[in-house]
Amino acid sequence: MRILILGASGLAGSAIRRELKGKYETVLGTWRTKAHAPDGDPGMIRWSLEEPGRLAELLRATEPDVVVSCLRGDFGMQEEAHRIAADFLAGKQGGRMLFLSSANAFDADQTRPHFEGDRPVAQSDYGKMKVRCEELIRSRLGENGIILRPPFIWDRDCPGIRRLKESAGSKAPVQAWKNFETNHATAGQIAKWVSFILERNLRGVFHVGTEDLSDHAAFLEELARRLNLKGVVFSTEEEDTKQILAVLPGRREIPPKLRLRVEDVLRGLTGEEMCDMYR
Repeated sequence: MRILILGASGLAGSAIRRELKGKYETVLGTWRTKAHAPDGDPGMIRWSLEEPGRLAELLRATEPDVVVSCLRGDFGMQEEAHRIAADFLAGKQGGRMLFLSSANAFDADQTRPHFEGDRPVAQSDYGKMKVRCEELIRSRLGENGIILRPPFIWDRDCPGIRRLKESAGSKAPVQAWKNFETNHATAGQIAKWVSFILERNLRGVFHVGTEDLSDHAAFLEELARRLNLKGVVFSTEEEDTKQILAVLPGRREIPPKLRLRVEDVLRGLTGEEMCDMYR
């Protein structure tokens, strides 16, 4: 199997490539900025959203059977890139795309958590873009268009943790919300799920995240405490009524060893418990 990961230098994309390399014949990835330039890795290819024509060339040159999309950037350009990739895969027998969507696909209804069978309705521009991409991919690939929706994504050196560390040093405030409940995912967990989905030839929609929720502000405060970060400044806002932005996993095919709770995320991020969900 030949796999191409779009956005393989990002948080989730890099974890997915590490997980899949060695398991499959070819696992290629794209990078965009000099900050993410690979160090002598011939499997990493420079490509930018601003070059849709080059994406078509890249797909023809690499002939992937599976495209995993972890793209970020201009919304319109993302949609065009997914159209090009989906059209290419539609012309290949069994061609599949795994698209990393978002909990924001449900941000028009923050009264409850959402499961895989719920119809996404977004109100933010970001959420609407994710929904459009989901619909585009499924319309062109049918069951071979596979959707993963994570909530907040964490890793031991992710932007959220860097912001906490910077605040401890500079007193720059970190935004936090009370009365706003979420669930969480790790980059390693997403990578393990992608690998399992490919191995078992699964289809459909998957909500990748913890099976329980936490208050956003309380989670950040507890994370800072466990990281022993002194003097972190929080700019805290409190919602008038409870808001929930959470995508809860309901697929029974996913085994217990790939499932996490909020406490597992905290323990892994702070080094209290070594776990292969944190690479």
